[in-house]
Amino acid sequence: MKKYISLLLLLLFCSVSVYGKPIKEKTSLTVSVENTLFSPVAENTEGATFKTEVQNVKKTKLWFLTIRNGENNKKAREFIVKKTPVPETVVWDGLTSDGNIAPDGQYSYKFFVLGDRGSAVVEKSNVMTVDSTPPFVSLKCDRDVCFINQEDGKFSRDLVVYLSAGDENGIDFSKSYLEVLSYNDKRVKEFPFNGKIPEFVMWDGIDEVYNMPLPIGNYKVNFVVTDKAGNISNIDSEISIAPMPKEPEPELPKEVEVKQEERGLVINLSSKVLFDVSKSELKAEAEESLTEVSEILKVYLKNKVLIEGHTDSSGNKEKNMQLSIDRAQSVYDFFVDKGIDEERMTVFGFGSDKPVSPNDTEKGKEQNRRVEIIILKTQEPQPETAAAEETEESGGAQSEPTGNEEPAEVSEQEVIEDEESYEEHIEIPQEPEIPQEQSHKEHAQENIILEVSEPAGNESSNTEGESAAGGE
Repeated sequence: MKKYISLLLLLLFCSVSVYGKPIKEKTSLTVSVENTLFSPVAENTEGATFKTEVQNVKKTKLWFLTIRNGENNKKAREFIVKKTPVPETVVWDGLTSDGNIAPDGQYSYKFFVLGDRGSAVVEKSNVMTVDSTPPFVSLKCDRDVCFINQEDGKFSRDLVVYLSAGDENGIDFSKSYLEVLSYNDKRVKEFPFNGKIPEFVMWDGIDEVYNMPLPIGNYKVNFVVTDKAGNISNIDSEISIAPMPKEPEPELPKEVEVKQEERGLVINLSSKVLFDVSKSELKAEAEESLTEVSEILKVYLKNKVLIEGHTDSSGNKEKNMQLSIDRAQSVYDFFVDKGIDEERMTVFGFGSDKPVSPNDTEKGKEQNRRVEIIILKTQEPQPETAAAEETEESGGAQSEPTGNEEPAEVSEQEVIEDEESYEEHIEIPQEPEIPQEQSHKEHAQENIILEVSEPAGNESSNTEGESAAGGE
């Protein structure tokens, strides 16, 4: 028994000492990195923060931190310190060793420490991202002057502000917003963004502080976007609030309406504005209205567009169907001439199958003779059931755009078959292709469609009836 006890004590003694000295444990190093995405040029932002923990070192001989560009492995910054303990926190501010701002991209690091009990190293690739480029932003108001109604003080027509923003490393929506400022830069209205940036915002001219109409004067619409690295972009547009003139507002004819439907933004143009009786050639005075619509289409670069022609029920049904296609095709050709990508647009003709008013009055017939331009939603696809029900009720004929060629005659059989084609065109892809914008940034639109109040209806009526022989 004594023999076994003696052997156990001997093993214990050997495990804690060699030649009378304790065994030394090797140096160990632990490194974690915080704030891995940052901007060297943004205010109130920290650089990449290294949190270190060194163990089993009584005396530090040397430590260094080397940061390299992840793309070309070139050394961007190096910290070398001798005979000084490793600090618990080391911050890289995004500057190179010569004091310049590091190029945008990913970066790797190597952290080394040499102590009295050996050395330790931690090395990781593409851990940090430097982003000094501000996000892309775009803002466009549909007009510069907003007229107010004397009855309630609201705008005679809601101001529409078209927005677009994007950043390849993401947008910080909590720090992005749209605001309206008075002449002394006092905020009178704010539109916060809850996880998305809307394609457009509509405003009736009411102050959010007192819920009262704003006084006549000059104002500024300001769009501020902050990316996740802390870079900020802003763009503004000046507007004026003025009393309603005696004459109607000059920007849009009364026959032009803008409203929101489930499938997207719908721009309704009366045939009276665009065409002569029973004709499909655009009138000269139609250019102003269609040019303004084409500018709106240029804001929505990734949205598909439907161009739908409609007639009243007068005359021959087949001729009405063909006339509706020809008129929609004329609008399509106009937009192509204005630089709109023809691949985005699809032409449909519905004849008299989709009236918006009864055809038993001249006013109702005039409202049914129209061309609708629909800017489809991009992130919120229209329910297939709704599209199917709508198509089953009315049927549609599609014309493949072919430049200036005359469309072929459409039979009743072709109209029925084209209902499926129409449903395919209104179905929106979940992940649309994003166009390239500026340097290395991508143009990313994130969409919310806000509540749109329907403009006042057209009070005018067409005293000149369309001839039955002409198809309407």
